[in-house]
Amino acid sequence: MPAEFVKCVDALLREGKTKDQAYAICTTQYEDRHKGHTPQHDEKMQHASLIFLYEEVESARKKREQDMTMTQEEMRKYMREHKKKG
Repeated sequence: MPAEFVKCVDALLREGKTKDQAYAICTTQYEDRHKGHTPQHDEKMQHASLIFLYEEVESARKKREQDMTMTQEEMRKYMREHKKKG
């Protein structure tokens, strides 16, 4: 859960509210502050964002490896060609 939501629930529990009351109050407050999004929705979106970022990083890493491999192959070709000439 988002830290803001957890802090709200913890504070209300310390004030003596039940867990159900604290969750209901904090969910309503959270939705009011976050354009109707629930804490659960925002947590899922954060998780999805992390997955997207991970996939982008992995894609860039694989492309970089592929580029390096192509560069090594080009270097080998260059070396073979120059050995023949020399």
